[in-house]
Amino acid sequence: MRRTDRQIHDGEMVESILRQAQVCHLALVDRGAPYLVALNYGFHFQENQLTLYFHCARDGRKLDILRSNDSGYFFIDTDHRLVEGQSACQWSMKYRSVAGSGRVETVDDEVLKVEGLLRIMEHHSGRTDFEFDSRVLEHVLVLRMRVDAFTAKSNHPA
Repeated sequence: MRRTDRQIHDGEMVESILRQAQVCHLALVDRGAPYLVALNYGFHFQENQLTLYFHCARDGRKLDILRSNDSGYFFIDTDHRLVEGQSACQWSMKYRSVAGSGRVETVDDEVLKVEGLLRIMEHHSGRTDFEFDSRVLEHVLVLRMRVDAFTAKSNHPA
């Protein structure tokens, strides 16, 4: 990270970004070319270990790519605020973000699939009291990214 003065080391601040943001941009590599998709997500963050969860249909380009390359890269950002300046070069954008990489895998075990779906629902609704019909679970695919490395950054005053 070039601007180490903006790096966030505090785990509670990292979790705050993950909770506040609504969309994760997931990048995959398809035969040497980038493929980027915006997804709703859920997460588990404990002791500086991050796991992201996504749900999707059982087929599609993401899955085709993941069959040959399970490396993924993500970017989550929030708190955008445009800062105007006197000249064009003095304009700026305030933000907070978490970015990183890891391996993306499909979750086949029903118990783990429900855990991933509950993380997604908790993130977006604040609730964990959902139940999932096993017939519905057969048609939903849950992806899990075990994050190997990430950095968090803020361009907001402390």
